[in-house]
Amino acid sequence: MSEFSIDIRTLKTGAVAVDGGMGTTLTEPGEIHENTVKVNMADDTVTPIKNIKGKSVIVAIEGGNIDIAYDIITFDVEVIQDFCGGTLVGTAPNQMWHMPKGTQPIIEKSHEIVDGQGGTWELARVQVSGKLVGAFSKTEPNVIRVKGMVLEPTKEAVGAIAYGNKA
Repeated sequence: MSEFSIDIRTLKTGAVAVDGGMGTTLTEPGEIHENTVKVNMADDTVTPIKNIKGKSVIVAIEGGNIDIAYDIITFDVEVIQDFCGGTLVGTAPNQMWHMPKGTQPIIEKSHEIVDGQGGTWELARVQVSGKLVGAFSKTEPNVIRVKGMVLEPTKEAVGAIAYGNKA
């Protein structure tokens, strides 16, 4: 096991397993814009429970949200639909993506990130939403900006995040 975790080799996504655990059929969604992949664990909420004398007798700790964000450079209608919902009209190669109307769909995916040292981050259940960011620049690509919140897996004994070297 490496003593540090830096850079990224791959990011793969796929359907959450039927049993509520980590998905097993994962693929790269396309080219990921460099330096955009971030996993952030927010601070816990600590609530001291006090007795009538004003002394803390119990401390309740609620874990903070875990968020993930990244930009996909591959600007393809099928990838857009996969992360943004909506519908595709036409047949390839003549297809148009149409944004969903009203409430955005709930899209859940498993994520696997392999860092530069070969360590594997597994996020079994992530609710994602994508949006299009059009830069229309010669130096900055148009991207699918993906943001997600890590949810508790419904499978027993599977954590929201797992990290280490896979067998």
